[in-house]
Amino acid sequence: MGRSYRFAAMLARAALVSLGCALAIAAAGQQANAAFLGLGAARSPIDVTECRPVASQNPLLPPSVEITFVNKSSRVMRRVDFVVIQDQQTIGHAIDIGSFTPDDVIAGRRSSIPREAFANGTPALRCVTDRVDFTDGERWHQ
Repeated sequence: MGRSYRFAAMLARAALVSLGCALAIAAAGQQANAAFLGLGAARSPIDVTECRPVASQNPLLPPSVEITFVNKSSRVMRRVDFVVIQDQQTIGHAIDIGSFTPDDVIAGRRSSIPREAFANGTPALRCVTDRVDFTDGERWHQ
């Protein structure tokens, strides 16, 4: 019985090594595809410098999120889509359309968010770049 146990342990170890190699190869393939596309493992060409909730002073208008961002790419952008996240839940989307040249700081863009976001006071929000369209026709997507 001792030999059977050692043989089974050896097979299990070989299976784990094979699985580890397969996962490493798959991860390398995804990184290679991202690098080939110029995305660098889904790294955003946008740097979000501010994602600030703004309460509405008018009860008829919804609250909003104010987003400030920088074009960190070397190309001109024409559209930037953001996902607004609160407590690991998507609560809204913001789309900014314009002409955003490299290193431009685009300040104070606002988009409405649900009133419920302020249910427990001022919310902690995160704004994540979801999509960028460049003027040359290329697109980056998260």
